[in-house]
Amino acid sequence: HGYSDILRGQENPGNMAIINSIGVQMNYVLYEGGAVNSRIREAQERYTQALDKVAQLRNTVQHQTHGAFLNLLSNISRIKALKQALVSTKTALEAVKAGFEVGTRTTVDVVNVERDLLKAQSAYSTSRYDYVLATVRLKQAVGNLTVEDLIALNDWLTSLKIELDVAPMPVKRSEESLGEGSSSKLKELKSP
Repeated sequence: HGYSDILRGQENPGNMAIINSIGVQMNYVLYEGGAVNSRIREAQERYTQALDKVAQLRNTVQHQTHGAFLNLLSNISRIKALKQALVSTKTALEAVKAGFEVGTRTTVDVVNVERDLLKAQSAYSTSRYDYVLATVRLKQAVGNLTVEDLIALNDWLTSLKIELDVAPMPVKRSEESLGEGSSSKLKELKSP
């Protein structure tokens, strides 16, 4: 609404007019070549892509977590089995050494069983190491891995001492040390 004094060439004060006006101005482009619709579709597609990436990431994390858990269970079973194998190999070594002392086993037999014991110890140690790695991977996949966990793991690894359960084998060099009855066998081998 407005008020104005309009003079129409006369200096007559009675020539005043009141003008009221109301207006609305609109600008509307009738055709933009589909640019707006194109931008809307692009934004919708980007949103859909983001949702797909989130779903893919969720699936990847679930698979990694499940795999890490199964790996951990597998390592626990493997440790139990290899520990039993280690006990069995130690028992076998004691039996072979006893047989060597009485003359029924050879040095090669003892060395072979000692080698088997070292392999069993190595496999057992490797399985324990794999278990620790599986635990760390599971904690990482779940998101619970902390600096304190890594420090504790480092302390544990640096404090480990390697113990070998293989005692040196006694070496027998004389006929008397071959055991009872072996001296006669040795004499038979020496005689023509």
